Amino acid sequence: MSACTILDSKQYPAGSGKIILSFDDGPSTEISHLLLDVLERTDTKAVFCYIGRNIEENPEIAARAIDAGHMVVLHSYEHTLESLLSANTLSDETQASIELIEKLPTRESAALTHFRPPLGIKTPAVQKVVKAFDLEYAYITLFVIDAGAGPKDADRVVGKIRKKVVENNGGAFVLHEMRYKAGSDKYAVDKSWLPKAVEGFINWAKSEGYEFTLYPQTSINE
Repeated sequence: MSACTILDSKQYPAGSGKIILSFDDGPSTEISHLLLDVLERTDTKAVFCYIGRNIEENPEIAARAIDAGHMVVLHSYEHTLESLLSANTLSDETQASIELIEKLPTRESAALTHFRPPLGIKTPAVQKVVKAFDLEYAYITLFVIDAGAGPKDADRVVGKIRKKVVENNGGAFVLHEMRYKAGSDKYAVDKSWLPKAVEGFINWAKSEGYEFTLYPQTSINE
């Protein structure tokens, strides 16, 4: 795995014919339920890298994802530069996120074993906190610049992911439910295209013989 980022084209499930499909920066009031509907309709499990602040605003969405058997990954509480640079801040945020998720009104418990740092960068602060909380990195095979992607970008984004799936015979991929920045500076991006695009991608992948999976509890390659 890269020493600086969570990008790793060789990490499981690359080469296995399996796909890890993950979504960053939710839960989103506008998109999350629609995504969960798609995943239910296609009988597909996915990974949700949730921001603590957004869980606080949309607890019922996070609870639905957990009860549906999806994997929830810690993704900081505020998603700020300070989250990346200050180990104390990130540690406090991680603990707050864990406590928030554990208090959700779910029938199932969330096994919080993985962390995806904001921007995918493994700063010294991130490395320290991941080790302290005994977490694994929620790595990805390819990063498509999709956080700010609107409807006109849908084909480009999904096309790049499909190409990488074929090249790597599977892999771990990320899409963004929203473009998030803490406080009042949230970016308004039209993500109305995402559920339909995800459903199309899932149907294509399954028709080509690929299977969907989740991150293993420990690294298969180590």
